[in-house]
Amino acid sequence: MSRREDLYLADIVTAHYRIASYLEGLDFSGFQKDDLRQDGVIRQLSIIGEAASSLTQETRDAQPEIPGKLVRGMRNMLVHQYLMPI
Repeated sequence: MSRREDLYLADIVTAHYRIASYLEGLDFSGFQKDDLRQDGVIRQLSIIGEAASSLTQETRDAQPEIPGKLVRGMRNMLVHQYLMPI
């Protein structure tokens, strides 16, 4: 049984809000020094990419302003090229 698409969309929204909360009040320099926040953001970006990969083509086509291919590509880079420094 496949998961309902609305649940994938909810995952994307939830991950977005988690990233925003992790970064609240933090500048880039602070982010670079905070391994825990980096890990959290990377995890949430991975969730967004994975959920985006599970959306139907019809849903993707309905939102052409969202660069789905880039979102999915970012997930693949984060998961498969994890040795790259931030």
